[in-house]
Amino acid sequence: PLVLFEVIDSQNKYDAAEDAFNNAVRLDPDNSQAIHNLGIVYLNKNDTARAEQMFRKVYQLNSENPGVILMLAQVLSRNEKTVSEAISLYQKAITLTPGNVQAYMDLGNVYLRMQDKANALRAFEKALGLNPGSKELRAAVESLKRTK
Repeated sequence: PLVLFEVIDSQNKYDAAEDAFNNAVRLDPDNSQAIHNLGIVYLNKNDTARAEQMFRKVYQLNSENPGVILMLAQVLSRNEKTVSEAISLYQKAITLTPGNVQAYMDLGNVYLRMQDKANALRAFEKALGLNPGSKELRAAVESLKRTK
């Protein structure tokens, strides 16, 4: 019963946040922070279609912002139909912030889901080069090298 209450309470908070951010966007349709936050709310509500819509709008407003690019790429990478667009966005984010370990890791994971082990390995090796102390990355690289 307590868990159910927490789920309902959490849902009510997302609904309240959605209302607040929608009001902010109505007042200022180009408020990229409110649109971004609305995308996060939709992700938390498992509404990826609406999340994608919000992140695309934020991307139109801030197409050179690596954080915006990565959020859109993460949403697009969940859909087989938009995964190639997600890869292009990850590559753009990496070009803008070449030291972004998380971007390389996310890109590697997308390649893994596509069964593209060679590109996954390259992405994970780049991430490991930037974060050599990561046991998780080292294990991923070693595993991919064994299965080549």
